Amino acid sequence: EAGLVYVCDDSLQRIQIFDSELNYIKLFGYGELSYPVDIKVLSDTIFILSLDTNCIYFYNIDCTLQKKIELTGQEQLMTSSSFFTIDKNGNFLITDQSSQQIRVFSSKGVLRHILAGQLPFLYGVTLDNFDRIICVC
Repeated sequence: EAGLVYVCDDSLQRIQIFDSELNYIKLFGYGELSYPVDIKVLSDTIFILSLDTNCIYFYNIDCTLQKKIELTGQEQLMTSSSFFTIDKNGNFLITDQSSQQIRVFSSKGVLRHILAGQLPFLYGVTLDNFDRIICVC
């Protein structure tokens, strides 16, 4: 919904929603999420990245859990992922600060490839209108 602010409350393991004037509306995910670190809202789906479980949770716009996918195919789990984005094909690009990598997972959560290189102090990732990767370092 336009104008809403979604906040990952990692310490209390929930998502809080506020209106555009920062008035509290509601919370969700309590008891379902474990250490939510980033959130994306696209059309009618809310995507939430959880660091503890290495999962992405899918909620509908009414804040009802629809499914979760486990991120698989990794030799070592991400220990300090902090941000993610979704490309036009539905792939998840997730930063891993400890290894200074961006890991690309399919829409089903399978590791497709790892982008590594000279990414000092990698913090976040986003995409431009042409799906070109923009790193926040």
